[in-house]
Amino acid sequence: MSLELRPGKPLTFELKVKRPTTRPVEVYYLTSFSFVAKGSTLRRTHLGAQVVSAVQDVSPEAHSIGSGLFGDHQNLTLEKSGCGEGELDCKKVFSFSHFPSLEPPAEAPKTGDSLAASDAGLQALLQAVVCGDLIGWGQGTRLLVYVADHGFRTAGQTPRDSKSDDMGRCNLREDQRHFSRQLDYPSVAELAYRLTENNIQVIFLVTEEVAEKYKELSDLLPKSTVTVLPSDLRNIKGNIRDAYRMLASTLVVSHTHVEGLNISYASGCSEGQKSSVRGACSIPEKSRKFFLNVTVSSDSCLEPQSLHLQLLGNQDRLSVELKSACRCDCRDTPDPSFCSYSGNVSCGVCRSNPTERISGQFCECDNFSCPYYRGRICGGNGECACGECYCHEGFIGPACECSTAVDQCRSPRGSLCSNRGNCQCNKCICEDPYHGPFCETCPYCENDCLLLM
Repeated sequence: MSLELRPGKPLTFELKVKRPTTRPVEVYYLTSFSFVAKGSTLRRTHLGAQVVSAVQDVSPEAHSIGSGLFGDHQNLTLEKSGCGEGELDCKKVFSFSHFPSLEPPAEAPKTGDSLAASDAGLQALLQAVVCGDLIGWGQGTRLLVYVADHGFRTAGQTPRDSKSDDMGRCNLREDQRHFSRQLDYPSVAELAYRLTENNIQVIFLVTEEVAEKYKELSDLLPKSTVTVLPSDLRNIKGNIRDAYRMLASTLVVSHTHVEGLNISYASGCSEGQKSSVRGACSIPEKSRKFFLNVTVSSDSCLEPQSLHLQLLGNQDRLSVELKSACRCDCRDTPDPSFCSYSGNVSCGVCRSNPTERISGQFCECDNFSCPYYRGRICGGNGECACGECYCHEGFIGPACECSTAVDQCRSPRGSLCSNRGNCQCNKCICEDPYHGPFCETCPYCENDCLLLM
């Protein structure tokens, strides 16, 4: 579809959003090392397998595309095999490690000095989002399940020599280890943008102690939810299943950024949800569609370009071609009556006259309510004050329409109206039966030559 926008004039169109047909769900399982290191309970419960199984209860075609492990910048190391004699750098600090298996191998990480916290979760989450080729994201519905027992850090909470310009790029090495000593933590805005860009939804599966912090984060992300880990991890499937059902029933429409374009949504949900940032609607599982009113506007002329609307969690998108109605011949002389003689017309729009003023103790006077003559206030020959024209020298009348000059009444011989009429407003008013510009013509007179005096 295409829209032609006039600056300052909003346009609204209805968007019908259908629940997407069932597609394979790609599940990525990301967990913190501090959580894995708590003991054998986690390994016995095979949490990664339970995550995928719970999603399969809702979407049978769900499958795992891999798993990841994250820790703190300073407390996890990966030992390189085959270190030669004299090779000192056999251990590397890491914050994220990716594995193509359903769950991270138990022997993969080696601990450093401390396991007090695994706080590089958002950094790992961002890398799992932007490293699409290495992670293995395909064309299905993308779901990332994030499991942690600690909070997280955001941009600015790393050492001063950390770099932030590489955060949006994939930093996984060929061995699929992400070494992050010099990278800053991502901002929430960066994370939200990348999740939307890569169309990935997130379930945060966290302990009760940090759940509130993650809920605050989830509220700022495009499509995510938080669920609490039960005390007995063997009962985890129900929590994950409920969380995924909630995500599946929430349809969220987002859009690409267009400079200078304002977009707002009004949802047609029964509960009347609205959002100025994106269109969101929670609908029952049996419902197949909902409606959104999308309003777009611009404050200035836009170059022709495309706006893309997308249902998060689905690969389908709607493209809207945008044009601006900004071409008109503004050099044309406008008809003064078009704006009721009270303004100027510019490209088809009336703009008020900046010289108009209202005054008086009770605002009872103005300088624009006087009589008009030939389309101009006070005939252009006087000043308007409190509804009365004050004429310039040489003009009289209610609208200063009458000139006191007589040059147009004087005959070639020098007399006014040939002495057969009166000069009024520089025009001869002839006595009967005389007529003509100087009252020089008489239809009943014998000698016209004698009439021009």
